[in-house]
Amino acid sequence: MHRHRARLASRGGPLVVLVILAAACSAGKVTTTGSPSSPARPVVLRLGYEPDLADAAAVVGVRNGVFPLGLGPSVSFTATSYDSGVDAMGAMRSGALDAAYVDPDPALATFLATNGGVRIIAGAASGGAFLMTKYAIKVPSDLGGQKVAAPGAGSTWDVDLRVWLKS
Repeated sequence: MHRHRARLASRGGPLVVLVILAAACSAGKVTTTGSPSSPARPVVLRLGYEPDLADAAAVVGVRNGVFPLGLGPSVSFTATSYDSGVDAMGAMRSGALDAAYVDPDPALATFLATNGGVRIIAGAASGGAFLMTKYAIKVPSDLGGQKVAAPGAGSTWDVDLRVWLKS
């Protein structure tokens, strides 16, 4: 069986972005308690990501121990994998995460839902989204009578598929 890819309408932005809670970066530095002569209180940076090829930068960073290297001695690091960026954004909104690698659509939806309570701070990958099919698909009508699935309502692939179908 041959697999084909139909390029979906890409909105041009990065496919994976790093989102961080605005409160964590509002002052641009980690806040500690105590006097200047006392050691800083330990801080934990909690990162969320999807363990898949789209989040390769996060997967490599976590598996190779890259992230903790630049955090400093009073900052510890934990990483949690999620099934989707929508799930990671839910964890961020609940206070379980400080930062996450997610697709643009969950990031933007969370930005809007929190009135700017999260910040999109970096793009980590690009290239758009692809619809994997058994047959060559050139126009939406080629999908007539077929089953179509996208990973998670509100995911970048879900939104891109809906935009492509409506176009």
